[in-house]
Amino acid sequence: MDGETASLDQLVLEALPCPVLVIDAGGILIYLNSASERELGVKKEEIISRSLIESLYQGKKFDHRGRYSSALIETLETGREFSLRPEEIKTALHVLPKVFLVDTSILRNQDGGVVGACAIYHNFLRDRRLLKETVMNRLTTVSEQFETIYAFAEAIGARDQYTMGHSEKVAEYARLIAEALGLSEKEVDLAYICGVVHDVGKIGVPDSQQARGPNNG
Repeated sequence: MDGETASLDQLVLEALPCPVLVIDAGGILIYLNSASERELGVKKEEIISRSLIESLYQGKKFDHRGRYSSALIETLETGREFSLRPEEIKTALHVLPKVFLVDTSILRNQDGGVVGACAIYHNFLRDRRLLKETVMNRLTTVSEQFETIYAFAEAIGARDQYTMGHSEKVAEYARLIAEALGLSEKEVDLAYICGVVHDVGKIGVPDSQQARGPNNG
């Protein structure tokens, strides 16, 4: 029965559309599902049994601000578990770092000892609900205003197929640039919001007068 349960667990993990990574108590990758290979542009046989930091973070445990580069490693070393924490990973498939929202958990044995940690990586741009929820949670003092702003941006996207999703992408690039410049967390969030609303003016432009296509945006 235990073998059957383990096989079922394996099938479930492999069926998930999001990357799932598991590390042991030493930070060594001991499992990654098929989605990890697709989303991260890695091959299981090349990084399994290797250090997570060396494999996906160019050997850098901390970023330029002194924060953990990997939520999974931070969970392992501090015991702090995360829900939808934004994280950048430089993949072989993308010029700029790819952004994920990460859920992490500590893994313990029957005696309560830490044996490792696991994480699920949600695609930041693909899941609009998670994207909006994350920023709104960090900007609770202006959550109602942001809800209105986001509604305008989505209304524009509904009218224009090219614009649909474009604002979120601009917002994400703005956030990456703001972080690279070393701006504060609040300034980074404001840069993201500016990206979301940069095309709001289109809401008052008649459809017949709106240019279409990537060369006219």
